[in-house]
Amino acid sequence: MSADTPIFEALQLEGWRQFDSVNIRLHPRLTVLTGANGAGKSSLLRIFSSHFGYQFSFLATPQINNAGGFSYVAGLFKSLWGKVWQSNPHQSRIGVLHYSNGVGAEIVLPNDPGGVAYNVSIHGQQPVMGIHIDAHQPISPYQAVGQIPSNIISASQAYDNYNGEIRSRYQGGHTGKTPMYRMKEAITSMAMFGEGNRHIRGNQEILDAYNGFIEALKIILPEGLGFEGISVRPPEVVLLTKTGEFILDAASGGLLTLIDLTWRLHMFSRSHERFVVTIDEPENHLHPTMQRSLMRKLVTAFPAAQFIIATHSPFMVSSVRDSNVYVLRYKNAETEHHLSEPVAEFGPSRRIVSEYLDTINKAGSASEILRDVLGVPATIPEWVEDGIASLVQRYREVPVTSDALRSLRHDLTELGYGELYPDALAELTRDK
Repeated sequence: MSADTPIFEALQLEGWRQFDSVNIRLHPRLTVLTGANGAGKSSLLRIFSSHFGYQFSFLATPQINNAGGFSYVAGLFKSLWGKVWQSNPHQSRIGVLHYSNGVGAEIVLPNDPGGVAYNVSIHGQQPVMGIHIDAHQPISPYQAVGQIPSNIISASQAYDNYNGEIRSRYQGGHTGKTPMYRMKEAITSMAMFGEGNRHIRGNQEILDAYNGFIEALKIILPEGLGFEGISVRPPEVVLLTKTGEFILDAASGGLLTLIDLTWRLHMFSRSHERFVVTIDEPENHLHPTMQRSLMRKLVTAFPAAQFIIATHSPFMVSSVRDSNVYVLRYKNAETEHHLSEPVAEFGPSRRIVSEYLDTINKAGSASEILRDVLGVPATIPEWVEDGIASLVQRYREVPVTSDALRSLRHDLTELGYGELYPDALAELTRDK
């Protein structure tokens, strides 16, 4: 695939579902979408991933019509600026998707879905190549590779076989083979036919794909694991690490998530010089230390990829300095825009806007990002918060003096909250 293959440059949406006004400029390497549940992160990813053959239907809302029956509403409402984006009586223009080749494609939806499920259309859609990684990864029960493959499995075939098993499960199908089986089958074939011997001629392309996968794993897997390589011991594939040897199927959920990502991205990259990767909640199954480093490692291991992720993890929000981070946050239409018409005329009263997170805010601690961006007050347990709040309330009744502050610190220490003195002090002085 040519390096001229387009990637995404910007997305604008207005007046649809929970979205008021969304303006996102895509970074050529990493764009992070974050916000509370229901803010629409996955909906935005669906617009991007539809280019890769992932057609996720949106669901309309039934409403009682004048005839006493139900009509389905796709979620279109007037924008705050008093205009309705309608291009014809049957479809409405809700936004524009801009590509790196300079093309701007209109995003439209049906005014009358005619049923509960409907699709968003992109008029002028460009041929973006890419992969979508869903939030929920399928669990692969153990399956041994009963027969050593006698045919060469190329990198593109390895990707198609593995990804095909995953998509089959999402669509309710089953081939009798698991995604893990397909990975082990391909690794065994590549190890055999890549190197070759005096009886079997080697295949350099297959060998490069096999060795490249191992090198990518050395970047992606945690340093503490001490990953060294792979040993094919039919019917098993064994991971060699400084902490011991174990078969691929015995890896933890977090390691398998990283191996799954690496396998799909590496095999896809072998035939695509430039591509896009959309990932929904990449933090799933990962320890916070892995969450903090994953995107930096992926960007390093796959320099030709443009990553677009939706995440709740503050560790991922702040993980890569050279990236674009957008917060999808709620705003109240009545209080922020002082509408003279009833809010019902304009759709939901609480709507989503996009807000660019600058470098200073992006560099904040996990606690700051949770509080300011994701709406979570702190990383401490709720019962600790309650204890601090109760203690602080007692000190609100007395003047803030050096003696009072020393007493506050002492009481916090007695309760086991000594290290949280700055938080308590900030709360105490908030309204003073």
